[in-house]
Amino acid sequence: MAHDLSRACWRCAHWGGFAHGGADHSKCSRLNASPLQASPATGCAFWTRGAGDDLPVGWMPLGFRPWDGPRIYGKAPSEHRSSSPTRDMRPALPCEQFEYDQRAEAAAWRLAGELMNRARAGA
Repeated sequence: MAHDLSRACWRCAHWGGFAHGGADHSKCSRLNASPLQASPATGCAFWTRGAGDDLPVGWMPLGFRPWDGPRIYGKAPSEHRSSSPTRDMRPALPCEQFEYDQRAEAAAWRLAGELMNRARAGA
């Protein structure tokens, strides 16, 4: 599958390199910008052509591997859909809602902990 890298972050005037030593997120140096861009291959709405960008069309920085499709926290969406609760799954009885909400909150904190551990490890 060919990826369109014409608006990749590394071709932007605001390119600040990859974050945390990995190639999954890039740093944006634009004033008042979000410090991280989660999809360096696609760029963002503020993409501006970098001065003197004469790189070949398909060029990618060392270590960068484009994702094969949309991702959520590095996993394919189908992996998350099977485990993520929907509004219809919440019980109707108040006595069951409390337990359900506690389990959902524990799962959210567990996911946040996993993400923080990945960030600390530089993954």
